[in-house]
Amino acid sequence: MDSLIKQISETNAVSGCEDKIREIILENIQADEITTDSMGNIIAHKNGSGRRLVVTAHMDEAGFIVSSITDKGYIKFRPVGDIDINTVISKRVVVGEDVKGIIGMKAIHLQTREERQNTVPAKNLFIDIGAKSKKSAQKRVKIGDYITFDTEFFETDGKICGKALSRMGVYAVMKAMDAVTDADVYYVFTAQKEVGMRGAEIISERLAADAVITVGTAVADDTFGCGDEKSISLGAGAVIGVTDAHAIYDKSLTEKIISAAEESGIPYVKAAVHGFSDGGAMITKAGGAACANISIPCRYAKTPSEMMAKSDIEAAARLLKELLGRWNQWNY
Repeated sequence: MDSLIKQISETNAVSGCEDKIREIILENIQADEITTDSMGNIIAHKNGSGRRLVVTAHMDEAGFIVSSITDKGYIKFRPVGDIDINTVISKRVVVGEDVKGIIGMKAIHLQTREERQNTVPAKNLFIDIGAKSKKSAQKRVKIGDYITFDTEFFETDGKICGKALSRMGVYAVMKAMDAVTDADVYYVFTAQKEVGMRGAEIISERLAADAVITVGTAVADDTFGCGDEKSISLGAGAVIGVTDAHAIYDKSLTEKIISAAEESGIPYVKAAVHGFSDGGAMITKAGGAACANISIPCRYAKTPSEMMAKSDIEAAARLLKELLGRWNQWNY
């Protein structure tokens, strides 16, 4: 397994605090020109001919931010991005740079029957860092510190498991950047996607692309309890999206990508993707752009522990390289 996959997962980079993952990307990419804008987006330009193509993947992850500290030293927090709150109770977290804690709530023995039967809202949760008092906690934690899950990355039976796998599109794009192509390509690693595609909006206005390929995550529906009609499964290959929560992808461009996959023998599925990518912003800003999507299936999205198949990540990277090589041939 490429150690970069593990590094991308384990690096803490909640929306608005992408500094560490940005450093890793900058250390591992090459282009004719690389810049970072005020939002924190990375723009890596490889000069070429033809219409301007932008390839994007988001750097950030959903997490939390410290909102207050109680008199007894418990940390109160707010979500940053969408998180499945049902899955976070008793999970280990890192506050700020290195303060370890556990997300807690009122013990089950102390809950009313109604409390036991309902989902606990985030406002009723807290983080216990073992502090004895507010003053003690303030020596280690401050309001505004970001919070990420302290999840151990591991590999099992061709699958990877860890936090923040939703940004594994970053890895796929990085691996595709050595594609042999004469296209004029801007490889963009966006900030603050999880809180409303903010980085993508800036990029749309700045680059005014002719076409955009977003590389992201597709929620897998192949687990127990999801029903018999499976459309997105781990191990089935890259997902070529037709729509998501914020975008209807360009039909002509999507069909060209499907043709590239079939002619190259790259496994794929065509599906409506749950959630959203940066495409929702790129399609409508700065006059709009044709947009298509390549995604990687992911189980347990928006939780402390997500799962992907390594073969699907590889398929997404291969497919992106293939379309880059064909871009000017398509005359899109």
